[in-house]
Amino acid sequence: MYPDCRETSRIALLAGRFDLEADCFFHYNYRGICLNTPRNNALCAFTLEHSMSFEVTIVELSTKKLVGMKVRTNMQNAMSDCPAIWQTFGPKSDELTGGACADLPGYGVSVMVNENDFDYWAALEISPATKALEGMETIDVSAGVYAKCSVPGLAKLGEAYMFLWSQWLSAQDEYVYDAAVPSFELYPAHWNTDSDCAFEIYMPVRKK
Repeated sequence: MYPDCRETSRIALLAGRFDLEADCFFHYNYRGICLNTPRNNALCAFTLEHSMSFEVTIVELSTKKLVGMKVRTNMQNAMSDCPAIWQTFGPKSDELTGGACADLPGYGVSVMVNENDFDYWAALEISPATKALEGMETIDVSAGVYAKCSVPGLAKLGEAYMFLWSQWLSAQDEYVYDAAVPSFELYPAHWNTDSDCAFEIYMPVRKK
């Protein structure tokens, strides 16, 4: 049912991070997420039987030039590493944009390295003339076709990943997941962790 075991492992992790809102606590910090460990220090159980439906549309995107910071993490450490890179990038992104970082959308880009490890980027799209600060790098979001999944709030992130990669992907017969292209989360300008603050997941796809 799943097109790529590496992505499946990451989805399972995210489902554990975000499925049970009652067991996880968040606070906003420069668009990033500071995640305290679940009370029982275990991944939250998740089953597709309890998943909701999400709106998915096919879109074509042009290449996006991003500047940000990355962390190489793995399925065991991502729960702490991914929020931490947002907290590190936050103050620097304000300096990068001259105090306008809150007015720009944020990108959480995942680049799989092997079956267990991936690079997670906290990044912004800025003008080509803007130079990256020390400790930052550039990354491109490739032009192409993506399945865009609208997520109504942060607590539904894991559920949305599971729906997109398992239910939606197998329920249609026109597109397959393009594992060669990074997937990403797009957080709109002025986004925060309020339960009703929506954002989007973009999964790269190609025609069968």
